Amino acid sequence: MTLELELDIILVGESRIINSLIESIKPDNLLAPESISISEKVSDGNGLIAIKLKVKDPKDILRFRNTVDDILEHLIIGLKVLKSVKDN
Repeated sequence: MTLELELDIILVGESRIINSLIESIKPDNLLAPESISISEKVSDGNGLIAIKLKVKDPKDILRFRNTVDDILEHLIIGLKVLKSVKDN
């Protein structure tokens, strides 16, 4: 039996901010576990971060959750940084 997980994070807003957020997480995506694939794209002013996993071991699900958590945390930090720059 094979199990696959996929989570899409859709970013909607100013294209300049979305582009900055997508670019800011790309280096971190290189460090994702081997079993997890992460892709990002921007089209029509929206951003999409797709995270996929083929589960081979139950622990893979925890790795997937941790990876998603890391990406969301980095997006939040990126938004805070961009907001602080915009406010100054």
